Amino acid sequence: MGVLIFGAWRRRIEFEDRTLAHVRIAVRARMEQGQPFRLTWRTLQESESRSHAILVQPNAVLEYRFDHPRLHAVNRLWLRELLTPASGRDMVVAAEPEQAPLLGDDRPSPVPEGGLAA
Repeated sequence: MGVLIFGAWRRRIEFEDRTLAHVRIAVRARMEQGQPFRLTWRTLQESESRSHAILVQPNAVLEYRFDHPRLHAVNRLWLRELLTPASGRDMVVAAEPEQAPLLGDDRPSPVPEGGLAA
């Protein structure tokens, strides 16, 4: 499990490493546009689905920590879904759509043990 560490108060948000790798790419692209956006996702806790959201400002402090630091193959369809807001400016983290990865491979990554900052 990877972790997105958000804000000065260091809120820890867990995602599977592969999901976090795609979220990192999409969040960086959205932050570079200079517009705030809401990052939303769902979790299953005790058989109950819960919705979560954070507001990401262009100057937000983000840190990414991966359980298994390696270069993940990129699914362009998934990135497109993350970067195309379903409602307003929201970025919705959903399950990976079926598509063969188009970029990268599973070779060791230059990601440092402590993760990467945005």
